[in-house]
Amino acid sequence: MYLLFDIGGTNTRIATSIDGQSLENIEMFSTPKEFEEGMARFKKYVDRVGHNLESVSGGFPGTYDTEKKIILRAPNLGGWTNARLHSVVSQITGAKVYLENDAHLAGLGEAVKGEGKEFNIVAYITISTGIGGVRIVAKNIDKAAVGFEPGHQVVVVNRPGEANVNISYLEELVSGKNIKLRYGKEPEDIDDPLVWDEVHRFLAIGLNNTIVHWSPDIVIIGGGLGLSDKISVEKLENNLSNYLDIFNKPPAIKKGVLAETAALEGALYYIKSMESKA
Repeated sequence: MYLLFDIGGTNTRIATSIDGQSLENIEMFSTPKEFEEGMARFKKYVDRVGHNLESVSGGFPGTYDTEKKIILRAPNLGGWTNARLHSVVSQITGAKVYLENDAHLAGLGEAVKGEGKEFNIVAYITISTGIGGVRIVAKNIDKAAVGFEPGHQVVVVNRPGEANVNISYLEELVSGKNIKLRYGKEPEDIDDPLVWDEVHRFLAIGLNNTIVHWSPDIVIIGGGLGLSDKISVEKLENNLSNYLDIFNKPPAIKKGVLAETAALEGALYYIKSMESKA
């Protein structure tokens, strides 16, 4: 039996797979702010489903050390910084453990079982608590020295009437956490069209940068905010046309179809791909 998990900035999802194809026993809970509490919840799930586990794979919204065992940076979960995630998960489960970034696994899931399954090069951007993403090539997470962090690309922001150039990370402009900080409301409670016009403009700038660097066949939008009706593919395409003028034909932009299970599906595929290389 395989165990899959997706630790997000807001929610954690855990599941099992007996046949290596489908997901069972899916459970979701709010991600604890502290690592120890998170692992206690994780152990409670493992104790319930049983310890007959062959392999474990899961994602976390941050960066690891080069061996993908220790969380080095956790922008939205400070209590997990420097946590030895691999060691603790291995101790709890007694199984082989394969860790990845949560957005990387979600993009992999969409590329193998979702909206990107017919395409060779997939760019995946998740918009939720933070901004993450990944480049998938031939159903594999593309090679990188450290990882992919499109949410931390620098964006030059010129608002009407402002003389100075303002520089921000994309995540500071369009993530759910930062929209709430800026406007004092949860994104789903904001109805002002001018706010969302600005979000679409900033996000289109980020997509332009991603497209010219990664040259994908398709761009897939995921994450809680990205999949909500607040984000419009049509508006993104209209804004993108103002920036992307180097390619004759832009890649397709689609919303993901796997929603909450994208990273779990990606984790399941990742286990099989890693074990086939062993």
